[in-house]
Amino acid sequence: SATMFYVGGHEGRCEYFVAGSSLRDCFNAADVAASGDVIVASSVWEHVESTSTASEVDSDGFRALLSMEQTFRKRSVQRTAIPANVLCNSLRSYTPPALLAAHDLEVLLGQSLRSWTVSVVQASVVFINLGLTGLMDQLELDCQRIHKAVLTVQQVVHALQGCIHRFTVDDKGCVMKVVFGAQSPHEDQPYRALLAALQLRHALSMQGIQPSIGVASGESLIGPVGSA
Repeated sequence: SATMFYVGGHEGRCEYFVAGSSLRDCFNAADVAASGDVIVASSVWEHVESTSTASEVDSDGFRALLSMEQTFRKRSVQRTAIPANVLCNSLRSYTPPALLAAHDLEVLLGQSLRSWTVSVVQASVVFINLGLTGLMDQLELDCQRIHKAVLTVQQVVHALQGCIHRFTVDDKGCVMKVVFGAQSPHEDQPYRALLAALQLRHALSMQGIQPSIGVASGESLIGPVGSA
């Protein structure tokens, strides 16, 4: 099973993550896998066993998939139709400010600016591991604590005009990546990054969280990837 949560909300910016036993099984399967392997957990194998062949790789029921004789049609899910403008407004809350600014300029000018949004800049990056555990077990998950920590990072970064690039939850823990220079360049970017790190260390420690923080500066390629 898995459950999706959304956290944060400072200045309308939210982050989301998924937690649950299925993620734990997925990460454990990846640890078992060698290069070129497709490893499936027992929870998947029980659904495809009749049409697939695999070899067992360990005592926890993980199997290396060898072949699958039948594909399965995607089952449709009944959903209430959401107007495009409502959906777009909802998704804006989860979009980095740099991409929002480019999108709004595209709408204003009526043309694609995708090539304009790719640039090489001097950036300072802050990598924050919040050090929170119990993320793979919904019974142990303290979502309120994660929400408060993410909100704290958002407030500090916004005040220093940085940009939260990514928030992830995986077997390594809760990780956030912050970039100074992606949207608003400043001559004192390295100082802003260090100030953010120090302020976050203090603010999070007041919540009983001892983060691990790394800071670096240098030439960085910034731009969108993937489809429109």
